Amino acid sequence: MPGMNGNRTMWIVGLALVGSACGDGSPSASAEGPEPWGLSGEPVLEIGVVDGDERYQLHEVTDAARLDDGRIAVAHQGTAEIRVYDAEGRFLLAAGGPGDGPGEWRQVAAVHALPGDTLVVVDPLLDRVGLVDAATGAYLGELGDARAMELLPRRRHHAGLILEAPPAFTAWGALEEAARQADIRSAQAPTEIRLDADGRLWVSPALSAADASLRVLDLEGGERAVLPLPDRFEPLAVDEHEAIGVWRDSLDVEHLRVHAVEGAGAWSGPGVGDALVGDSAARPDEARSADAPELVGHFRNIAIAQEMQYPGTGTYTTDLDALGNVWDFELPAGLRIDFLAAGPRGWWGRLVDTETGAGCMLVYGAFLPVEGLTSGAPACWEGAGWEGAGTDP
Repeated sequence: MPGMNGNRTMWIVGLALVGSACGDGSPSASAEGPEPWGLSGEPVLEIGVVDGDERYQLHEVTDAARLDDGRIAVAHQGTAEIRVYDAEGRFLLAAGGPGDGPGEWRQVAAVHALPGDTLVVVDPLLDRVGLVDAATGAYLGELGDARAMELLPRRRHHAGLILEAPPAFTAWGALEEAARQADIRSAQAPTEIRLDADGRLWVSPALSAADASLRVLDLEGGERAVLPLPDRFEPLAVDEHEAIGVWRDSLDVEHLRVHAVEGAGAWSGPGVGDALVGDSAARPDEARSADAPELVGHFRNIAIAQEMQYPGTGTYTTDLDALGNVWDFELPAGLRIDFLAAGPRGWWGRLVDTETGAGCMLVYGAFLPVEGLTSGAPACWEGAGWEGAGTDP
């Protein structure tokens, strides 16, 4: 039963854009009301002992991730290791140890599972993102910055919150606006807010909160479910199937527990799956290999300007002059920006060299992109232009 991979590090991966939502607002409620979700009263899996086999003694667990076949990878700061257990909780292997060398760690702050046997481990003290083979424990090397941006969830601090979104989601203004609409800041700051691939916002409670419940919101801030947490249970990775987290017994000994999420049905709220463009916008083959770093750089400036103007308007814009008012940039002669669509949750545009016909397309925000595109990742082409009809995101 795969789960969403959580990353508990404060280290920010990816492009940190500078906008932030502001203003007062009251929570928007789902028209259907909260859905009757809950966590199983007893854990479906527990790993941990008070004493005995050291492989099952847990101390300073910082993160956990479920692999495709049910194995669980545990970031175990107590020994600076990544431990892997099978789907029934039996120990399989440990990788790493304290140190600065290859495959060693000072702070195993987060673990993220890729398809197959590859684990991504984040160590902010070493400023390292490393790869580990979950089947053998072998260290596979470091992950470069570009690859990290593509694969790892991105994190940002905003108004006392920790926001975490899938790699494809870079429209921070839209995510911050959802947090504002839900009035999350009116209570004690939660541990973090995660956006999953289906457009659910999973709001973890503050560690000191009296009402220890997970809240599930949609991207408009509507509350969709409330899941009370067991006593002394801190969730690390949650999705519609399960919650993996640390439970502390009366002696304050750590145990890793998995609770099933009960009652979760099909997601009907607005989410990442909402289409931005119609079938008429197909990706040309030549876009897969073209490289245009200068055009991508201009798109980055446009993205920063979009985030800067968002707090004052609550929406992204197709008005280039409005963007120029908040971020001092100019497109060189011969370049043309076409904004094809813009709205509160994202925007879509293309940047074209009018002399050569080369260009880049960018879909940006919480929605499905044009077929073959990844939201937040410019795709560039050479030669003929790229046509496609858009709808409001």
